[in-house]
Amino acid sequence: MPSYQEQIAQWRQQRQQQEANERIQEIQREYRQAQYERDQAISQNDMVEAEYHDQCCQNLEQEYARYAPPQQPQVPRGLMNWANLNPRFFERHGAQAVNAIDKTLGYMMRPRNSKTNRPDSTGMGMTRDQIFAKDGLFTKNGQEVLETLLQMHGPEHLNVSFDPQETGLSWQEAAKDSGLSQKDYLNCYNTLKRQGRIS
Repeated sequence: MPSYQEQIAQWRQQRQQQEANERIQEIQREYRQAQYERDQAISQNDMVEAEYHDQCCQNLEQEYARYAPPQQPQVPRGLMNWANLNPRFFERHGAQAVNAIDKTLGYMMRPRNSKTNRPDSTGMGMTRDQIFAKDGLFTKNGQEVLETLLQMHGPEHLNVSFDPQETGLSWQEAAKDSGLSQKDYLNCYNTLKRQGRIS
């Protein structure tokens, strides 16, 4: 059981979080009002009043960022690993490749909807655990489904073409093909990296 001091600290933390949540809601209301008044002033060609309300908007945006800083999206380890194995796909399609994977994973995880067959309104109903293993890498089935969907539906629905034959070698496969042991291959790789000859 927590000590009295720990209970007080927890209570204070909860109170601070509640106050922060309340202030965030106030900021959102104030921001909508300042935005409305700024837009009204612009429509009436009152630029002095518009500038004042726009400054209020900027101040509220800065305060909001202190309470709720933007979160960096976490890219699953398996997705990074898959991207490293499929560099030609990303070279060919750039940001469109990222968008295609995002939409495909969304389709894979979205619940099934028997009332429609539209890809943006239904899905396969797979769980995250069916797609990604505990270590963050793709499960065998998750990777196969992703690649099959990209191959079958990429050209028509996502404006990308995925060819599983373009897959690059993993470092283990490269070590085997080079005739070196995995340990010797990694030593060579690390030496080249230290020398700045590879990134």
